[in-house]
Amino acid sequence: AASPAFALDAKSEQGATGVWKLSQGAGRECTIQLRAEAKGAVRAVGMPPGCRHTMPAVAKVAGWKLPAPERLELLDQSGAS
Repeated sequence: AASPAFALDAKSEQGATGVWKLSQGAGRECTIQLRAEAKGAVRAVGMPPGCRHTMPAVAKVAGWKLPAPERLELLDQSGAS
């Protein structure tokens, strides 16, 4: 399954931290929050429960990291993107 596409300023973790809207077409949208606090080896993600239903592609997202400038990865519990 394809991941939802989104654009953001991901040159640094500080620039990427904040509230972002994901869109998967046909009115399927979800607002997530990329948080600064660490959650193990990754940063925390906040998302309303409805996002997991509206956009199944993000249902398993548990964290995020920025391994290189402009390369943001949303990760599941196991650390897979």
